Amino acid sequence: MFQNLPVPKLRLLARGIFLATVLALLLSTGSSFSNAGCTDYFSCNKEIDRVKKEIFRLQGLERNLQNQIAYLDNQIYLTELEIKVKEKEIKLLSADIGDLSQRLNRISSLLKYQEGIFTARARSAYASDQLSPFDAVLGADTLDTAFRKIKYLKVLEAQDRETLEEMRETRANFKEQKKTLESKKANVEKLKVEVEAQKVGLIGQKAGKNQLLGETRGEESQY
Repeated sequence: MFQNLPVPKLRLLARGIFLATVLALLLSTGSSFSNAGCTDYFSCNKEIDRVKKEIFRLQGLERNLQNQIAYLDNQIYLTELEIKVKEKEIKLLSADIGDLSQRLNRISSLLKYQEGIFTARARSAYASDQLSPFDAVLGADTLDTAFRKIKYLKVLEAQDRETLEEMRETRANFKEQKKTLESKKANVEKLKVEVEAQKVGLIGQKAGKNQLLGETRGEESQY
C-alpha cells in the first residue's frame, strides 16, 4: 500500500502515526495500566514493588518522548496503587475497630457482672458480720454444723479471691483492648490524610502529563 510513496512522504506518514499514538496516550485522563495485578492487599504491594523497579529502569533510559510518557504513566499508576492499598488498609482497620468496639462492650459488661457478684456476696449475711471460725463454732447448735459453717466460709473466701483475680484480669484486658482501639483509630485518620494528599498529587501528575502534550505538540519532527 505504501511501497510506491516517496521516502519523504513515508517519513512524514510514520511521524504522523507516531504522534497520533503519543497524543492518544497523553490525552488519557487516567493511567494506561489496569489494576489487574492488584486484587488484594498483598498483591497490590507486590505490584507496587514491580512498578517502582520499572520507574527506576526508565530513569536510566534515554530521555525521549516515548520514555517520558512511559515514566509518567508508571508514576501515575504507582500513585493509584498506593492510594488503593491505603484505602484497603482503612477498610481493614475500620473492620477491626468495629470488632474491637464490640469486644470492649462485652468486656465492660463482664466487668460489671463480676463487680455485681462480688458486691452481692460482700453484702450477704455471712460477710456483713464477718464471721470468724470461732464465731461459727459458738453460733452452731452442734459441732458438725460448726464445721460445715467453717468450710462454707472458706469456700466463699476462696471464691472471693477468684472473683477479685478475674476482675483484675478483666480490667487489664479492657485497658489493653482500649489502647489498641485508639491506636487503630489514629492509624485510620493518618491514612485518610495520606490518601487525600496522594489524590491531590495524582491530579498534579496527570496535569503534568497533559502539559507535556502541550509542549510537544507541533514538535513531532524532533521525534
